[in-house]
Amino acid sequence: MLKKFKVKVNKKLYEVEVEELKTVPESHINVAKDKKIIRNTTMVLASTPAQLKSSPLATKEIIAPLPGLIVDVLVKEGSKVKVGDRILVLEAMKMENAIVAVSDSIIEKIHVKKGDLVNGNQLMVTLQ
Repeated sequence: MLKKFKVKVNKKLYEVEVEELKTVPESHINVAKDKKIIRNTTMVLASTPAQLKSSPLATKEIIAPLPGLIVDVLVKEGSKVKVGDRILVLEAMKMENAIVAVSDSIIEKIHVKKGDLVNGNQLMVTLQ
């Protein structure tokens, strides 16, 4: 379903059509405080742990979705996590992004620590 929006860029008005996504197309997510899943600035429709579990996001590697600073690591190696559990906090573009488990797993290896700067697409956590 296409939705129409008007966008002003440099004082010039544009009319754009945006297609609503029915599935989560990418393998890395952030969860906002309102529990809606966000990938960068793209709102997707997975908003509950059940939707996450059945999504194509179930992967064994957690990759940095964009460059940023690791503000906090909330788990330890060997910890059990459930889908939707917060694993770490990544600050990017002046926003804190909670990086969450996309499947019920065990934390196998944490490749980053608090204070690390990460690049986009950098491996941060490996899950069993």
